[in-house]
Amino acid sequence: NGRIHYANRQFLDTFGVEEGDPSPQLYVNESDRDALVAMLKQDGIARNVEIQLLDHTQQPRDMLVTYVQIEYEGEEGILGWIMDISDRKAAEEEIRNSQQQLKALFEALPVGVVMINQEGQIAEANAMSEEFLGISADEHKMRDLQSSEWRIVRSDLTTMPVEEYPASRALNRGEKVRGVEMGIYRPQGDIVWISTSASPIGSSGELGVAVAFENITERKEAENALLQAKELAEEATRAKSDFLANMSHEIRTPMNAIIGMSHLALQTELNPKQQNYIEKVNRSAENLLGIINDILDFSKIEAGKLDIEKSNFRLEDLFDNLANMVGIKAEEKGLELLFDTAIDLPTALIGDALRLGQIITNLGNNAVKFTDSGEVIIGVEAVGQQEDQVELHFWIKDSGIGMTPEQQSRLFQSFSQADSSTTRKYGGTGLGLAISKQLVEMMEGKIWVESTVGVGSIFHFHARLGLQQNPQPRRSWQADELKGLRILIADDNTSAREILLTMARGFGFEVDAAHHGEEACRMIEEAEAKAIPYDLIFMDWQMPVMDGIECIQQLQSRQLKHPPTVIMVTAYGREEAHSAAERSGAAIHSVLTKPITASTLLEAIGRALGREVEVENHSKSNQENAREAMHKLAGAKLLLVEDNDMNQDLATELLSQAGIIVTLAENGEKALDILKLGDDFDGILMDCQMPVMDGYTATRAIRKQPQFQDIPIIAMTANAMVGDREKVIEAGMNDHI
Repeated sequence: NGRIHYANRQFLDTFGVEEGDPSPQLYVNESDRDALVAMLKQDGIARNVEIQLLDHTQQPRDMLVTYVQIEYEGEEGILGWIMDISDRKAAEEEIRNSQQQLKALFEALPVGVVMINQEGQIAEANAMSEEFLGISADEHKMRDLQSSEWRIVRSDLTTMPVEEYPASRALNRGEKVRGVEMGIYRPQGDIVWISTSASPIGSSGELGVAVAFENITERKEAENALLQAKELAEEATRAKSDFLANMSHEIRTPMNAIIGMSHLALQTELNPKQQNYIEKVNRSAENLLGIINDILDFSKIEAGKLDIEKSNFRLEDLFDNLANMVGIKAEEKGLELLFDTAIDLPTALIGDALRLGQIITNLGNNAVKFTDSGEVIIGVEAVGQQEDQVELHFWIKDSGIGMTPEQQSRLFQSFSQADSSTTRKYGGTGLGLAISKQLVEMMEGKIWVESTVGVGSIFHFHARLGLQQNPQPRRSWQADELKGLRILIADDNTSAREILLTMARGFGFEVDAAHHGEEACRMIEEAEAKAIPYDLIFMDWQMPVMDGIECIQQLQSRQLKHPPTVIMVTAYGREEAHSAAERSGAAIHSVLTKPITASTLLEAIGRALGREVEVENHSKSNQENAREAMHKLAGAKLLLVEDNDMNQDLATELLSQAGIIVTLAENGEKALDILKLGDDFDGILMDCQMPVMDGYTATRAIRKQPQFQDIPIIAMTANAMVGDREKVIEAGMNDHI
């Protein structure tokens, strides 16, 4: 009759009913009632039917129902068992949700993921794998790793054996493989590049492996494009280097003749107009050679073949050379060139004096070029010193046209100047500063500029140099032997006066300064009257109010009891100052030309006071070495191997002036023929590029003959590119010029 006749306590507690209550269908979830009624009307037994019942709180509970039809007290009824499976169903739902989330994540991954079973077959693959490999996800499944359809290649396009596949290594050897780059040819015929990782699942892959791969096709294509661009750039660089080498050789050959022949012409008797013309030809040729050298230096820097030497040198020698190189240009423009150097500066250094001088000369010449009036100051100080090295700060200050910040930003770029009008007005290649920057950085330094339009510029750079251990002293007496010496400096140029004042006081001298000749005369007379006369006067030649010569004349006319020794100081020619003093009758001891260094100042004082001075002078040393070399080489027999007519004439003339006997050969083959005659030569000058037989071939042939194993062979070549010296050495020559 649809009423519960009996229920166990768990049922009664769960549903809150008592025996005799209405039909249990009242407690069935509404959506399941019809199904339950139909089920109850069936004959037989029902097993494990899942339905939802409402508990006594009206909350649905998942139940597993089993029942059998029975007779009970003469009536038909149902005996049922009900198991609460709510917790299990909730857990299953949670698992289903997790699986769906994992599946969604699996499909959303930006990399391809493939699961491979223990038999080496693809069991599962995500959508990204389909996109990468060009076949559907269903087709991935159970595809054998060794299928011929999978053509996998290495980075060099050689076929990768199956045992090298990351999946094979993980499956067969239990390895964890990371980032193997490989290419897969897809069914469409194109290739996809992937970076693949594989990891065993379970212990040593007993459950298979997981493989993940990233599509790197675009990156590989970019790398290939970059490689091709690199090869094209290298080819272009080689072409440029070849062009520069040819250009250098072709330009240097006639340049050699222009410079050499004009040099020889200047040694002959010329009228003033001819002398002027030839001097200008010679100077222009030297300027052109400087431009060529800039271009070659730049190409060497680009090729990474420009090396910094490490040899002993003296900083004062470098400044002596600057005084000549930059001083001449400054004198031509009526500018004062001044050196601001600290007296305690270490000067016995180790480094590349040629390249350091190149930087300062370049910056100094630029300063002169862009300055129409005033002065150029080259200064140096030590900013850091250790036992074996020193960091020097150099600066080059001018009172020139200056630059805007925007112009400064382009300064150190190759082939760049402040603006296009700079090239038109002042000339130049625009390479000097770029080369200087590279050289400074090779000396572990930095370079920068401070500038104001219309006021001037200051270029700064640092360079790290070694310190010589136990250097030889440059003079036979020290400044402290003359401490207390009273000196007067008379100069109208503020910078020049302050620099000289600081130097002299640094030596321990008592120093005063005057702004012009009239003030100097007054100070000298006052010192005489106080019985503290000056021992030495540094008198600038050209000053306003009263110049140096006029002041000296006045002092002589007053017949001082203790007349000081006078050294004339000038930014112009030494000879002109001497001549002007002689014409006026002014008594001066010597002339000191600006720029003045601490070394030249001390030498001048030593000479003026009769001290013995022993100072090694680099330029004088070079001249003495040249004279000594000419003396030693007089009478030597040289074989000159040269095909160019002008170079033949030039070399023959220069060598003959040194007393050298020259035999000429027009090419390498004729040189070999002459040597066969048995003439006893002291050495060979060998051109490298000649018709019939070049210098390299000729040298190798000469060196094969035992009697010529030790004869000096010097390459005389217009080749000046990277590696040219190495080529001549490799061929068997001793050196090249």
